Amino acid sequence: MKHFYDLSSYFTARIAALEGKTNEQSKEIDRLRTFLFEVTDPECPDMYKDVVRKEIVKEELIID
Repeated sequence: MKHFYDLSSYFTARIAALEGKTNEQSKEIDRLRTFLFEVTDPECPDMYKDVVRKEIVKEELIID
């Protein structure tokens, strides 16, 4: 019976980790979607577009 609880604990921890990762990715999608709407606004200043571009490139370098 001990193996069952170990396996059950493993799967419970794995589900929690996957839920956390999914939540993290959903937040990132929302943030990038916000950037997209802001940058495509005709009244968006070029300086802000540069800031967004640098923010996204900086994060891509960290991920790689």
